[in-house]
Amino acid sequence: MAWCSAGNRPISIPFAMPLHSPNGNICTAAENGAATIGEKCCHDYDDRWRWKLVLAYNGTKYAGWQYQIKPATVQCIVGDALTKITKLGRKELGLVGASRTDAGVHAWGQVAHFTTPFFFDQLESLHAGLNGVLPPDIRVREVAAVKTDFHARYSALKKTYHYKIYNDAIMDPFQNLYAYHFAHKLNIDVMRQAAKYFIGQHDFSAFITMSRGGLPTDPRREIFRFDVVKMVTFYLT
Repeated sequence: MAWCSAGNRPISIPFAMPLHSPNGNICTAAENGAATIGEKCCHDYDDRWRWKLVLAYNGTKYAGWQYQIKPATVQCIVGDALTKITKLGRKELGLVGASRTDAGVHAWGQVAHFTTPFFFDQLESLHAGLNGVLPPDIRVREVAAVKTDFHARYSALKKTYHYKIYNDAIMDPFQNLYAYHFAHKLNIDVMRQAAKYFIGQHDFSAFITMSRGGLPTDPRREIFRFDVVKMVTFYLT
């Protein structure tokens, strides 16, 4: 049932089998699209529950988020951890991420969701269990029950991306994995002026890979902010 080799031993997590109420299935309360006590959680199946994860990871060793066996990806490793705990396969879990980050890209708030045919009555145990089997460069920051119409990708309202440039003749080895090295001096004022042209709604059809299903319903997206910030590097002596 393994998605890929994560190299950790399986552990068992306590869960409760489906609970029902006259108003539908019972879920725990949570924020950001989560279900509340007594609120119906499922649409197509009365025995399915959906769960939201907020993930942080150092993507240095991974070939991005999207599932593949080799080289390993973040979705593959997280899916393996979920399988070890729930004993469910990849298709049954239906793990989906909000964004397909590229190889080597890091994340602090990547949202994902998965479904189970049973209800977890101890989210603290699930949370601790996942972090117990995941490698140290991938952490689950939050776990919450959500309505089954919640979708990590399509329910997202905004996304924030940070691109770091180390602008110096010699690259700091401690920043090597977290910033792009550009040795020539940058004109920050000109970059800030150029950034203004990105603000607003734009058609991103040119960035879509046609072999993966063609154009979406609406290829337009809005950029709310584009900040160019000069950061100061501190050294410990």
